[in-house]
Amino acid sequence: MSLFDECLTLVLGHEGGYVNDPFDPGGETNWGISKRQYPNLNIRALTREDAARIYRRDYWDAMMCDTLPPGLALCTFDTAVNSGIGRAGQFLAGAGNAADFMAARLDFLTRLDTWPRFGKGWARRCAKVLQQASNLDRKYAPPPLPVEPSTPRRALLLDDGRGVWQDVTGQRVETANVVVNDTQAVTRVRVVTRR
Repeated sequence: MSLFDECLTLVLGHEGGYVNDPFDPGGETNWGISKRQYPNLNIRALTREDAARIYRRDYWDAMMCDTLPPGLALCTFDTAVNSGIGRAGQFLAGAGNAADFMAARLDFLTRLDTWPRFGKGWARRCAKVLQQASNLDRKYAPPPLPVEPSTPRRALLLDDGRGVWQDVTGQRVETANVVVNDTQAVTRVRVVTRR
């Protein structure tokens, strides 16, 4: 299943089926496709497959969701469907991540005249989309890079004429009984602190 297919399923879960609410500015709606936006379509007869083609062409591709991180792609797609691609583009331009995007969306929605009637549902939808976005980001996250074991390296630092070692494991050690000849230094050490 592609990211588009997953996001489409999530968006359709929010949009539902046929509705003709006289208080909805979109008017007659099916699968989230409104008569106001598509006046020449028979909205009542619209199939899921018809809606999927419209969503792919007019929303997902128009917003270039394939180029976005998965969670942000879902937020952008869902907002484009719910509030239009222009509004989704505005939120996307100012968002660094899905949480920023959804905060801007919710702020916008609370200012609408229809907030008293639809606000509770919109707020739930925003919360759910953000949760779903987080799940998608985790699902599509690249696997962690393998960590190769390494041998701790040590560097000699001089402090008031006394040798102090700091190794990469975070142990601070100090020297005792240093014997130096022309070719090597022989040192016994003791652990002083652990960071």
